[in-house]
Amino acid sequence: MGIYRGNEGRPGAIIREVSPDSPAAEAGFLAKDKIIEFDGRPVLDAASLVRLVSQTEVDSEVDVKVVRGEEELLLHPQIAQRTVPSLSQEQER
Repeated sequence: MGIYRGNEGRPGAIIREVSPDSPAAEAGFLAKDKIIEFDGRPVLDAASLVRLVSQTEVDSEVDVKVVRGEEELLLHPQIAQRTVPSLSQEQER
């Protein structure tokens, strides 16, 4: 899942992209969703979201509040281990 760094000075982190078949996609996240709360804690920006996720145990399920259009939704993703592509995978792109 990719997130925007800037957010026009408003709290939250906007999702840039969601990889198909990823844990984020399975939880129902869509591109342009704005994450405003992670496990009961406010998300101020992309950096705060990364920090909150990194402090959460792998395989735990959390509540994430998002704004989609004019609607607030509560999603329940399971935190997965982050995988970093190897150099050979990057070269194949």
